[in-house]
Amino acid sequence: MNHYETLGVPREASQAEIESAFERRKQVGPSKETFRAYWWLSDPERRKQYDETLAGKTQAKQQLQRLIESEPGGAFSNEEFQSWLSQGGITQGIAAKIASERAEAEREARAVRELEHKRQAHRERLVGALKFLVLAVISVGILVGAIWFVLTVIHYFWTHPLF
Repeated sequence: MNHYETLGVPREASQAEIESAFERRKQVGPSKETFRAYWWLSDPERRKQYDETLAGKTQAKQQLQRLIESEPGGAFSNEEFQSWLSQGGITQGIAAKIASERAEAEREARAVRELEHKRQAHRERLVGALKFLVLAVISVGILVGAIWFVLTVIHYFWTHPLF
């Protein structure tokens, strides 16, 4: 809601109409929004600045609408934009959309990290198994070599008696 709507006056309202509307609103029940609207609209310089900002927002909304209509399948649908526009919450709608997409990206990143962690754990188990296998083969080789040596020595002394 803009400040003119808060006070219930048209954009072309005179200073007297703005002051009158402010007094009526203040009597009904003063609110922070009412005081803020009056602060902006009661001073001609601030009002001019506010009108320029409001016109810029309207122009930005129109440009955004044209962009959406020209880009089917963009970041958000025309229905989403129309919903935000009708509720007066384009900024909140876009922020919610960004937050939703950011949360989705974080979930995907978390899933990728978990998958990478599982892969790393699997690699470590495989490396451990390979190390064990290599040590087992080496141990068997040493054992076979030792047995061969013992048998060779026994055979030598069997066939060549010292006495």
